[in-house]
Amino acid sequence: MKFHLVFLQIALTLFICSNLDAQKLHSDSKKALKSFNLAVKYFNGMENDKALSSLQKAAKADNNFIEAFMMMAQIYKESESHEKAIFNFRKALSINPDFNPSGHLSLSEYLYQIGRYNEAVDEAIVFEKISKYDVVSREKYAALREKYDFALQLYLNPVSFNPINLGDSINSELNEYWPSLSVDESKLVFTVALEKPGMGPDKRPRFQEDFYLSEKDENGNWKFRRNMGSPINTPDNEGAQSISSDGQKIYYTHCRPEINRGNCNIYFSEYLKGVWTVPKPLPFPVNTTHKEKQPSISPDDRVLYFSSDRPGGKGGMDIWSSHKNSDGSWSDPVNLGESINTESDEQSPFIHASLLSYMLMVKHCIFLLMDTWEWERLIFFIRDLKIMEDGRKQLILVFP
Repeated sequence: MKFHLVFLQIALTLFICSNLDAQKLHSDSKKALKSFNLAVKYFNGMENDKALSSLQKAAKADNNFIEAFMMMAQIYKESESHEKAIFNFRKALSINPDFNPSGHLSLSEYLYQIGRYNEAVDEAIVFEKISKYDVVSREKYAALREKYDFALQLYLNPVSFNPINLGDSINSELNEYWPSLSVDESKLVFTVALEKPGMGPDKRPRFQEDFYLSEKDENGNWKFRRNMGSPINTPDNEGAQSISSDGQKIYYTHCRPEINRGNCNIYFSEYLKGVWTVPKPLPFPVNTTHKEKQPSISPDDRVLYFSSDRPGGKGGMDIWSSHKNSDGSWSDPVNLGESINTESDEQSPFIHASLLSYMLMVKHCIFLLMDTWEWERLIFFIRDLKIMEDGRKQLILVFP
C-alpha cells in the first residue's frame, strides 16, 4: 500500500465539574440555584439530558451564572457538541475573567485537541496576559505553546496525500483501527470495537476489542472481513497487534483484569496446520508486573519493539527493544535512549519491512524515523482531528 493508516481514538478532557454544590456559587437567584442543584444531581447520576435542561433554566434565570455555563460546556464537550461546548465555556470565562484564569488554558488545550490551532494560540495568549503568578499553570502554558507553535508550523505546510477508504469489506459503522499488513500485502489484520450488551457504570455503551482478518482474492480485492475467533479473541480486549512479515505469527496486547493487576502484557500466537495456537504471554524479561503493550516485530522476526512503563525508562511510557536468542528466548529489553524517549509518553512503535520505524511521541505529536544508522525527526504531523459524520473522532497518521 502507498500509505499506512493508523486511527487513534482520542478522549478529550476539558475540565471536571466536582463539588460544585460545596463551593460559593456565583448567583443570588433562588430559582437559578434550585435548577442548578438539580442539574448537579442529574449530572452525578449520568443523566446529562436532564442536567442540560435544568442548567438552561438556571442560565435563563441568571444570565451571569458562571457555574451553570461551565457545567453546560462540560456536558456538551462529553457529547462532542464542540461549538456549544466552546460557546458556553467562553461565556463562563467572559462573565468574570478573574474567576478562573487557568480556564483559558484549558479551553486552549481543548481547541488544540480538536484541530483549531489558531484559536488555541489566541486563548493561550489571553491566559498569559491575565495569569502572572500561577507557577504550575505557567509551566504548562510554556509546554503547550511549544506544542502549538510546532503544530501551526506543520499545519501551514501540509503534506499532500489522498487516503482511500478500504470499503465495506473492511469498514463498517463500528470503529476499525490499528491495521497490520503482511509484507506481500495479501493479509490484513485489524481491531474492531464491538458493542457489548447492556450499559457500563457510566450509563454508556460498552465495547470489546476483537481482531478481524481479511485476505485479498485473485483479483487483488479484499475479501469480506471475518472475526479471527477463538483462541485469539476472548471476552476481554485484544488490540495493538503486529503480524510477522509472512502473516503466520501475531504479537498483540492483551489486558486481563484478573491478571497482573489489570496491567497489559504482550501475547503471541502462531498459525500452524490451518489454526492459530492458543495465545501465550511472552515470558520474562519481556513481560513484567508493569505495562507492556503495542508490540511491533521486525521483518526477520528477531527484534521486538514495544512500549512499557517499567523501571529504568526516561519517564512515562518508553520504547524498548528485545532480541530473540538462538534458542528462541528473548533478551533483556533495552531502552532506546534519550534520542527516542523523553519524560513524556512514547508509544505505538511501527517497524516497516524496510526496517524504517515510526512511533507516536506524545510530547509534540510527532513521528521519529529510524534507519540502520541514526534516528532523526520526521516532518510528518498529525495534521488535524477528523470529526466523522456520526460524531466519532479519528486522527489519521500518514506514513509514506
